[in-house]
Amino acid sequence: MAQRPRLPVYKQRRAAREKRAAAAKAVKEQARRKLPWALGALALVVLGFMVVAGILFYRSSRTLATLNRLDGVVSWVDIYRDNTRYHPYILRLNVENRTMQRFLGPNWQNAARYSSALHMGDSVRVYYDTESPSNLSFIYQLEKNGEILMSLHQIQAEDKAMAVGFTILSLLPFVLLLPNRHVRMLLMTYFRRLIA
Repeated sequence: MAQRPRLPVYKQRRAAREKRAAAAKAVKEQARRKLPWALGALALVVLGFMVVAGILFYRSSRTLATLNRLDGVVSWVDIYRDNTRYHPYILRLNVENRTMQRFLGPNWQNAARYSSALHMGDSVRVYYDTESPSNLSFIYQLEKNGEILMSLHQIQAEDKAMAVGFTILSLLPFVLLLPNRHVRMLLMTYFRRLIA
């Protein structure tokens, strides 16, 4: 003969509902405790992306009149591959005892074009700026015998494209998180507690 359950079915269901509700409440409380830290970390990431975007927008607004100009002879030139994650090629040259460099990207054809165009003893005109604490000068425009090898307009376009990319990355957390109803509710509850 089948044994009767110790508790009626309706009491078992009620106990299961209460257990689920208590677990959900515990998760919400834990999320409320962690929310300020998560918001702070998210704000730092967003701020970092916005700072990088601002620097890139500033760099893209430069003109030849605001840059330093140097006419001279190339005493040495080197194109090498950097050992970072994307392994970009770097053009480094010395003109009148000033070392300057420019990142050329991972494209070998681009690096080969500069390798075949620049040699020791070439007369060049370089527009550069010193942007780092180590006084390393970055090339913005490079001319050889009146021919522009590296154009400021091309570098400005690259900087603007990267600035737009970092701006989009800084807005991405808001676009992904704000449509989520649970995140909105947590944020509203948190800010109401701050105001009260």
